[in-house]
Amino acid sequence: MKKYRIGICDSDAVYTVKFMEYINSRKNPVISAVAFTSIRAVNDYLKNNELDLILSGYSVDSKELHEIKSQCGIAGDPLPPVGGKGEVYLFGVRYIHLTTDMEEGVSKKGKSIFKFMSMEDIFLNIKEILLKNDMSPRKGAECICVFSPVGRSGKTEFAKALAANDEVRGGLYIGMEEYSGEEYGMVNILYHIKERIPDMMSVISDSVIREGNLYMLNSIGPFCDFKDLNRDDMKWFIDLLVASGRFSTIVFDIGGGVLCDYRILELFNAVYMPVMRDIKSEVKVKAFYKLLKDMDLRFIMSRIISVEVPNVTYKETEMIRTVVNVAGK
Repeated sequence: MKKYRIGICDSDAVYTVKFMEYINSRKNPVISAVAFTSIRAVNDYLKNNELDLILSGYSVDSKELHEIKSQCGIAGDPLPPVGGKGEVYLFGVRYIHLTTDMEEGVSKKGKSIFKFMSMEDIFLNIKEILLKNDMSPRKGAECICVFSPVGRSGKTEFAKALAANDEVRGGLYIGMEEYSGEEYGMVNILYHIKERIPDMMSVISDSVIREGNLYMLNSIGPFCDFKDLNRDDMKWFIDLLVASGRFSTIVFDIGGGVLCDYRILELFNAVYMPVMRDIKSEVKVKAFYKLLKDMDLRFIMSRIISVEVPNVTYKETEMIRTVVNVAGK
């Protein structure tokens, strides 16, 4: 089970420390806590560490929040919503206001929690928020992304193996690499996505190649065309695929230089990142994570699952075993 770390930030140091100790003293903790008395301290902590959620007594319009945002060179509103969900983020971390106003705690559920509830009730609220974030964002089909900044990591074969592992209605593999190693491609599909053409599924049916449980749409066109796809385009495409009910597993194999907006990665149920253990590969992964932090996209980092992939084809036993092990975690 995934472990979560939250930051509790309030000017009342006694309350903050006691709440942190209460959370950290629980048996078999799924959630651990770190205490802060200022947003500035949270910002310093995040330079070398990660948090899944910030619970703070400082409201979104507080003077300190405005000051720290200004010092960090982040323009715009203090805490803008992300992805149209109405959720609030600070430094790319989900932010919940620890309010002294009981009415606000009730009316702004998911954005505020009443400070003077029992610590157990606050803890259960936090747990619900964190687990809800990890619940599948889509019904009826699992939509997966395989993405890696590391070349020659086995990304494509692993993506195909994930799709081929579906024995319900078969899995769909969608190639979105810079350059595909296959000879067939996504005919006119990019145009259909941008123009929101309603008969998209018929185009997919005409273009798909089948190998057993695996259905494939590979790209042989110029990868620069993919950069025209924004988050809304990809959401429309994914929603269409899921709503069709044709496939129960949909796997996107996305090249490191393709995405124009890394927020696209939050559209998937899971993001698998094949990695290698040599020094250069590890440096590339660190650079990728630094980029996400610099772009205030820490919430995407929490969705990424690193996996070491064997150097074999998607049909071979070792690759199938890797997929089964990953799916079981």
